[in-house]
Amino acid sequence: MNFDEKSGVISSLWIEFRKDEDFAAFMTYNDLGCPLAYMYQQKLITALSDEGIGMITETFNNFMELMDVTEEDVDAVLPDKNLGAIMVFSYHKRKVAKEKAGLIFDNDQHPVDRLISKFEADE
Repeated sequence: MNFDEKSGVISSLWIEFRKDEDFAAFMTYNDLGCPLAYMYQQKLITALSDEGIGMITETFNNFMELMDVTEEDVDAVLPDKNLGAIMVFSYHKRKVAKEKAGLIFDNDQHPVDRLISKFEADE
């Protein structure tokens, strides 16, 4: 993924989930990287220092770790590298892994699983 895709994912995450209790710890830890990515994506700031780029990159890496996917996974599988696609991919990857291991998939174990479960229940 390129830097603009990464900052776009983090920008969307901040706008959509900054007040969601499931992401509270993530947002607290990444309290600068998330809004910085948003400001960059919205062109409220037009240039980033090396430290700013590093901060957004670290926030993106933290997000990928939380989702339990790698950038390589995303590049190999997803044509659209956006927040929703990554979250759905993460959900299905965990679900398939648990099913293969013969475990029960518990939607309450991961923030994305809970969010997708809520979404599916509303449909």
